[in-house]
Amino acid sequence: MLNRRLFLCSGFAGAALAREDHAAANAEWRRARLARLQGDEGWLTLTGLHWLEPGENRLASAPGLTFTRTGESVLLEAPRPVMVNAQPTRKAALKRDTDKVTIGTRTYFVIVRGDRVAIRERDKEAKSRQSFKGLALYPFKPELRLEAKWRAYPKPLTRRITTVANTVEEMMAPGQAEFAIGGKLYTLEPVLEDDHLFYIFKDRTAGKATYPAGRFMELPMPQNGVAIVDFNRAYNPPCAFSPYATCPLPLERNRLPIAIEAGELAYHLD
Repeated sequence: MLNRRLFLCSGFAGAALAREDHAAANAEWRRARLARLQGDEGWLTLTGLHWLEPGENRLASAPGLTFTRTGESVLLEAPRPVMVNAQPTRKAALKRDTDKVTIGTRTYFVIVRGDRVAIRERDKEAKSRQSFKGLALYPFKPELRLEAKWRAYPKPLTRRITTVANTVEEMMAPGQAEFAIGGKLYTLEPVLEDDHLFYIFKDRTAGKATYPAGRFMELPMPQNGVAIVDFNRAYNPPCAFSPYATCPLPLERNRLPIAIEAGELAYHLD
């Protein structure tokens, strides 16, 4: 009993409990990630990406509907009522990302990427959703959950980030996370996304064990000059699961010259 008390009072016990806590939190995060991916609005349901030309556009998968583009605005017209945000209508100005046109199991909505406008299409019964094989992962590695030194910029910098759709997205970078692996210092520059930091990075596992274009991480905002960089939460971009996604690509500054053997492995489409 005495030896156990001594162990529990030691730093070894605290470190062991911390590792267990991080592993449990990571496992819960994984369950939530999988649920989002497989959900009705997950990336596995994408079945189309239709870039709109100025003027009238029609989609083969939505016969009778007309999508008229003027700048970034899109007007829907239908010969008979269709459901827009669960309300029947024959005409509606569609707000980007939010207004959903539903026909059976399919949903259509407007997205804007740079100066391009598209109708994104989802299907709850998509083959990619039905044939999903699950995610392959590296084992959890507590040593790759890092407390990085946060180097904030005097003010956020605008980064022009290219996407796989050959568009350019402007994103705001608030600073850099500096961390050590194997005794060497590295940095990653995240961008701001809602209330968290969004990392777009690539390492030397890309194209071998992990997705060729790189991976993403969504991590908390820095606290007291420390940013958590947890590579166990590195995940595949939507483009790994669908040809209809418009994923941002990592900047040169976020291409690490080492192999990060943590997080999600590549997903192989049928």
